[in-house]
Amino acid sequence: MADFNLYDYSKENKNTKLKVFIEYLFEKCGNDNNEFDNNYFTILTVDDLIESLSYYIINSSITAQNTANTYIAKLIDFFKFLSDNYGIRNDIFTNYELYNQFIFRYKEIIAGLRKTESKDIATDEQYELLTNGLNEYLNTYDITEIYDEVNEYYEGEQTGIKKYIQKYHRFVSVLPVMLILKFALKDLTVVLLELNDLDLENELIMVNGFELPLDYELIKHFKSYLKVRDHILELYSKQENKLFIKHNGVPYIKSEKERSNSPDYGNFLKIMKDFIGSQSGEIFAVRRIVEMLDKGMDIFTVLKLTEKSTQKFYNLMDDVYSKENINKKIHQFFYGDTKIDRKYIVKKGGTPEVKCPFCGSLVEAVSEEWVLVQLKEDGKKYLACRKCKGENGNHII
Repeated sequence: MADFNLYDYSKENKNTKLKVFIEYLFEKCGNDNNEFDNNYFTILTVDDLIESLSYYIINSSITAQNTANTYIAKLIDFFKFLSDNYGIRNDIFTNYELYNQFIFRYKEIIAGLRKTESKDIATDEQYELLTNGLNEYLNTYDITEIYDEVNEYYEGEQTGIKKYIQKYHRFVSVLPVMLILKFALKDLTVVLLELNDLDLENELIMVNGFELPLDYELIKHFKSYLKVRDHILELYSKQENKLFIKHNGVPYIKSEKERSNSPDYGNFLKIMKDFIGSQSGEIFAVRRIVEMLDKGMDIFTVLKLTEKSTQKFYNLMDDVYSKENINKKIHQFFYGDTKIDRKYIVKKGGTPEVKCPFCGSLVEAVSEEWVLVQLKEDGKKYLACRKCKGENGNHII
């Protein structure tokens, strides 16, 4: 029987959920040479698999239970694949008690996610398809093909031979889509951006009076785009104030003086249309708005940045946040508030301290000061401070 090679498998695997799990495995157990010891598959614990689920939820911005359920299903299928084809087995999937413990734990984790997905917000599947598609494109596109297509179109115009443009629109559309995903901007706001709104020297873009910081990928792609943009304007001997222009130097939205000045969203957001079949960034903007609110950004700032009317904003959020979710947030806030008061003490200018459940000492809340202990009585693992190591508990092993 041939040996299983996780790195080789990762190159062939196209499933996005397994990609995240494999990424988690390499971060946890791999080495710098992309090597993974298959023995780790056999000793992964329920805690490890639950940690991988949390890793998936956080890194993939998962909001719905059905997506998390699909991740677990793929995980189970993967371990079945290892067992059937390579004889690699983990007790979690052969021991009834361990398996039930795993299922119970994962359902506890996903209980905080939405049971249903609103039609007004991008689903987890749509988000995964789009973000993975963007990453794949950024890692594989060839800038020389963009220049070639632009030049061929220009030459075709001179000779009366019509050329079809596709690669250029895809190349440009990466930028507006990334801006929508990052800042929850309206489609119209992005298409109306001016060249002088972009400040690459200070790595920001001005939108609605806000200075929005650009990340590495946006800066890198903007630099590539601006070179192509300059080439196009030089070809056509044009000047243009709009930031985003087509292959012939014309903006993606016509002048307000023209009757049909509606934006060409089909091409402007082409990469979105290619991967999810939609050319509206609204559902992704709403998704990002929810993330902003969940991470603590105040409503006033969100409203100003996204240009939503108060009523429309309320209607969207009313659809996204079910009564069950609101009750859960209320419970978490007030229950968490009292828990913090009772269990944590923060020294002025210092590290938070936690009361050890075994000896009662206040110990700094950093991993180096704590150990895992297991009691014979119930077999569960508990945190204890490194000083007492749980010696006040019964039957410690």
